[in-house]
Amino acid sequence: MNPILKLYRGYANEQELIVMGHVFKPTQIKDYDFQKKKLKNALSIMNMFQRKTQANADVYLKYGDAKIHTKTLKDGYFKFCIPLNKDENYGWIDYQVSIIHQGKTIISKESYIRPHKGNLGIISDIDDTFLISYTANSVKKFYYLLFKDVTNRKIFNDVVIHYQALSSAGREEKNQLNAFFYVSSSEWNLYRLIEKFAEIHRLPKAVFLLKDIKTSLMDFFIKRESHNHKFEKIKHILEFYPSLQ
Repeated sequence: MNPILKLYRGYANEQELIVMGHVFKPTQIKDYDFQKKKLKNALSIMNMFQRKTQANADVYLKYGDAKIHTKTLKDGYFKFCIPLNKDENYGWIDYQVSIIHQGKTIISKESYIRPHKGNLGIISDIDDTFLISYTANSVKKFYYLLFKDVTNRKIFNDVVIHYQALSSAGREEKNQLNAFFYVSSSEWNLYRLIEKFAEIHRLPKAVFLLKDIKTSLMDFFIKRESHNHKFEKIKHILEFYPSLQ
């Protein structure tokens, strides 16, 4: 079996590109399957909290003719922060990252956004902002997370219309949408579920900035409700895009 290289959507401004992801140890545990129902969905969710991350793994970002190297942290997380070419395009742009395992190159691809020049960006929470999560009721929250698959999770009325309007606000060109950032205390473990939910409901394509990954079921059930990381991430976005409101 090969390690798993998981990438997330990145973002860029006029000078810098940031992309990130995780490396997991070889496993037979499959990624979240949104087609699972009830008990099978619960098993699929819990499996996402049992993957073991790979520390100190060599990771390579292909950028133009360059191959940029970094290593994963203790929790398997990595992030590239590199100078951006001045002639870089705008909008959503593909990027490629690789790892090498036993002489074999494993490649994964994702995309990052470089917002078209404008004056508006949007930062949104996720749980009980567009995804109904019952965060004030722990029992109900875990029940819906475990036993309601993503196709049966509910969204607040009129959120999609509202977010789509925000996405195009102030834009004359349909392909030049405002940048969206979804910042949440949900862990990176749930990235695939949240991403799929947003796709199903046609929410604006966005960068996800989530909480540190968890690697055990004990951590899953004993959830420490600290939201300080959201303040830091929002502060970072505001500083990263000083020209956006």
